Amino acid sequence: MGSKERTVKSPKTEINGKAVKPAYSRWLFKNIVAVALTLFLLKVVMVLQPTYNWVCFTMLPENMEIVRKYPNLNYDGRMSIKLGANYMYLKNTREHTPENAVILWPSSEAFTKGKSPFTAEISNKIYALRFLYPRKLVIPFDFGKSHYVDEITHVAIVNGEGFEYVPYEVEKFENGILPIKKPENK
Repeated sequence: MGSKERTVKSPKTEINGKAVKPAYSRWLFKNIVAVALTLFLLKVVMVLQPTYNWVCFTMLPENMEIVRKYPNLNYDGRMSIKLGANYMYLKNTREHTPENAVILWPSSEAFTKGKSPFTAEISNKIYALRFLYPRKLVIPFDFGKSHYVDEITHVAIVNGEGFEYVPYEVEKFENGILPIKKPENK
């Protein structure tokens, strides 16, 4: 039996009878142009969209600094360090309300009055919902506009304000959450 010889053809083309290897310079040029265009677009996005700049050069380094400084902290611990009283209040609210709760959320004035431990962000409904979802929030501005006003199940008490919405007598406190229906004493 005769052995068959295998021949491997190299990727050559013929031009005017001469064998020529394909031009990789064209491929290289296209890739260099694509990379340059991508870098240009990234630069434009970073300049025209300050939010991207803030995320890349402020928020991420700060978050990584906390992770490096406290490597064994869980999510709640890191958020407590980063957001302080805001996070602790939101966490307490989340832990003491059912997922289907509709919470009357205080106005921004209540959160920022006097020597409040809170920052203004917590009064923003969207900011608070990031931590409290699937609960729903109603703010005083929503009265007469939202159908959830008639479904309020809890009232958020902030800096001693909000007791006027609770239909029963309760001992006053600074910050917390109360149900609309008076809990039965055991």
